[in-house]
Amino acid sequence: MFVKEQGGKTGHHNLVQSIIEQSVKLTSEADWDKLVQQVNNSKFVLQGEASHGTSEFYTARVEITKKLIQEKGFTFVAVEGDWPACQAITFFIHTC
Repeated sequence: MFVKEQGGKTGHHNLVQSIIEQSVKLTSEADWDKLVQQVNNSKFVLQGEASHGTSEFYTARVEITKKLIQEKGFTFVAVEGDWPACQAITFFIHTC
């Protein structure tokens, strides 16, 4: 992936540097507040991870998502998930 620099050039280094500068290392629950503050007035927040299935990630994602809903007013959450589990959640939401 490349980003356009001023003057029309593309630069891999600028993209990597931007990612480094904007990244928030999550080592404790206190870091979730810093992450949510960075959202500002964004319309979309994308959460990703490389572990594909650790309980620690799922716990963190749930808490971060709660904060985005409660503190930033998000009203929609899309997830990449297992069909039966997502269907159960959809059923729960629509029948409560």
